[in-house]
Amino acid sequence: MNPKKLIIKHLNKIILITILIVVSTVLNISGPIILKRLISENDSDSIELFNLLIYFLIITLYYLSLYIFSKLQTNFSKKFKEQETLELYRSVFKMDYETLLKSQMTYLVSRIKSVVDSFFSIVGQGLSRILALGITLVTIIIIMSTYNKYLALLYIIVIPINVLGFKRINKKLTARSSELQHVCADNFKNIISFMSNYEYIKQAQSDEVLYQYLSEYVTRIENENSKLQHYAKTIGLFLEYLLKLVEVCIFMFIVYLFTKGTIDVSVFIMLNLLNSIFYSSLKSINEVNINLRDIKASFNFVNDLILQNQEVDNGNLVLQEVESIRIDVNDLKYGKNLLIQSGNLNAEKGDKVAIIGASGVGKSSLLKMIPRLISSNTTRILINNIQIEQITLTSLRKKILYLSQTPNIFPITIKENLCLENTNLADKVISLKTFEKFNNLENGLDTLVVEGAANLSGGDRQKIVLGRLMNSNYDVIILDEATNSIDEETSDELIQKVFEIFNDKIIFIITHNENIAEKCNKKYKIDNKIIAEVATNE
Repeated sequence: MNPKKLIIKHLNKIILITILIVVSTVLNISGPIILKRLISENDSDSIELFNLLIYFLIITLYYLSLYIFSKLQTNFSKKFKEQETLELYRSVFKMDYETLLKSQMTYLVSRIKSVVDSFFSIVGQGLSRILALGITLVTIIIIMSTYNKYLALLYIIVIPINVLGFKRINKKLTARSSELQHVCADNFKNIISFMSNYEYIKQAQSDEVLYQYLSEYVTRIENENSKLQHYAKTIGLFLEYLLKLVEVCIFMFIVYLFTKGTIDVSVFIMLNLLNSIFYSSLKSINEVNINLRDIKASFNFVNDLILQNQEVDNGNLVLQEVESIRIDVNDLKYGKNLLIQSGNLNAEKGDKVAIIGASGVGKSSLLKMIPRLISSNTTRILINNIQIEQITLTSLRKKILYLSQTPNIFPITIKENLCLENTNLADKVISLKTFEKFNNLENGLDTLVVEGAANLSGGDRQKIVLGRLMNSNYDVIILDEATNSIDEETSDELIQKVFEIFNDKIIFIITHNENIAEKCNKKYKIDNKIIAEVATNE
């Protein structure tokens, strides 16, 4: 992603906004010129009245153009930010699984908000304003040159000094801004994590420990923000001071020309008004430059973290149906830790396969490779005797579902959670005894799930996820301790129902529950870094 592509993408809106700004700029400069005519032409009362009416009309049109510009820009801002935010979210969806885990979603979402805001600062504001302000400066210099070439020369000298000064400052601001974005997103993520632990917060014997951690996070954010703001404001005030000195000097020079009789009172008033507009425009350019300091850091974040960590899909075969799966394990590692040294696993259509073993031996890592959430250069996976890398990711994941022990629950209604990708909620789900509890709630299945699913127990969350599974259609189901928060009787009922619904499909179950393992026709055990099939009664 780069600024050029972003500008081309929204070019129509940018052109329209630019036209409005140029119109308002022309009207703004026209005011002092008309006022000069109003003062200098005293021959006819009618002409004087006409100029007066024209002057007030220009002022009215100027503020009307600003109103239209403001309304248009507000609408553009809304649509731009919605579109670009959702596109970046879609890019996040396509990031590789391990980078997502390391980056953490709250951090990414926080950064994306500041990134989109900075994108709009250049597309919806910066470019158009700089163009309009440039037109203003050039026009004023031309007008000044018709009255005094030295005035025009002073203005010409001031512009590059001002621009180059801020350009140098912005290099430092860009680096500090990038650090600020990172610090804010990282600590905001930690604050959200802390504040999400409702039960602990309500029952803590003392708030002091929580306050201490939260205080550290808030202090880091505000310290970084304060340092950046102090630096920017200090330098900005210094440059503004220098510009003010030059503005006063030029004002005094205009006064000198007036006292010498070189210009009359109407020109004197016009030049002073234009002088004020010139420095106001120059100050606005500086403000735009400061506001654009986040742009480079934002594009670097998108390109370096999001776009460079997209999943690689070199597959060209579309998976129609899963008939068999074979995994040949060879030195499967998590980081530098060797999990499984060797062994193989086979499953065919209709198989129910239990994966057992102590915690941390690599059960989850092994099965996450089937939907290609993680990958290994040393372990081979064949689906229908085809290497998994030859199959497109999209078609693979339409046929394979991995459910972890941490349920994926969303802040929507229970019914919407159950339906998610299938809008029709099947009777086979609603009729289950385990879902009676949800039907008996005040709002039934229309009960809204609050943030973090805090109004649902861990078991209820897992029931909803399994209900969603029953309402879907996959060829391969991977259950990673997906019922460990549910009582044994209910767990048996749900697993049995899953087996019935997906009777002719492949189901893998990671479990420590012997009753569930015994329901499977195959059982593999990971022990001493070896995976091997064992008897179902072992």
